[in-house]
Amino acid sequence: MTGVSGGNLRTVLIIGGAVGAAAGVAGVLAVTLFDGETRDGRRVPKGDEIVCLRAPLPFVADATPECLTSADLKALAEAPLANPNGGPARVTLAHPTDLAAAPQSVESCAQYRPLADAGWGGLSSRDMRREQVFQRACGAIDMLARAEFPTKSYFASDALSAEDLKSLAPSAIARIAPDGDRLDGESLSVEAEGDGRWIIRVPNEETSIEEIAHADFNGDGLGDVLFAAGQRASGGTLSTAFIGYFTKTGADAAVGMEID
Repeated sequence: MTGVSGGNLRTVLIIGGAVGAAAGVAGVLAVTLFDGETRDGRRVPKGDEIVCLRAPLPFVADATPECLTSADLKALAEAPLANPNGGPARVTLAHPTDLAAAPQSVESCAQYRPLADAGWGGLSSRDMRREQVFQRACGAIDMLARAEFPTKSYFASDALSAEDLKSLAPSAIARIAPDGDRLDGESLSVEAEGDGRWIIRVPNEETSIEEIAHADFNGDGLGDVLFAAGQRASGGTLSTAFIGYFTKTGADAAVGMEID
């Protein structure tokens, strides 16, 4: 892993269903851990910790620890969510076909996920907009529950850089209208909004990126960067939100974007 010094490599097994509680996954998870610290002083998982966060999760009402254990990940699925203003994120869902079924109000991923998987959706247009918080938060928690500690990473200091994001091909970026017309020779611009926060602009669209964690999210042993994104049309009201991760397969390789 990039930036590890003076540490000892070891592998542990986490057995049972707790690791995958948010995603409904049970079994044995092999997690490679380093005892020690990165050169820039940031913690890396030790003991039963599985993944370390880039910053406290922005969509969880309660404070989150810097590094998460399987118990922490289970608790995240049951924790009340927060809206972008810091208040409680509650959404009322309606049955997809039975108009007589009573609407259900939910405030955590453990409450939201089974209903959403069964086709329940926002009762009103306001609830539909509020669902974006749940879609992003629950997607991120599911991804964290599946994370493994990487054996190697090509992200310097386990984080994104402007150069990483500028290496993205414009066609790799998720779009609000993926089938819409594209301009020949379109390009992207990258702007830092703070530590771990970025704005990517392409013609007619703008995407905000918030780094969540560095871990192996696709099982190839290499470090990826999990992020939450908000996207909107430039000068318009159309918007969407999603969870994804950036990949990097070599020191000089272009960064790829995968949407969960």
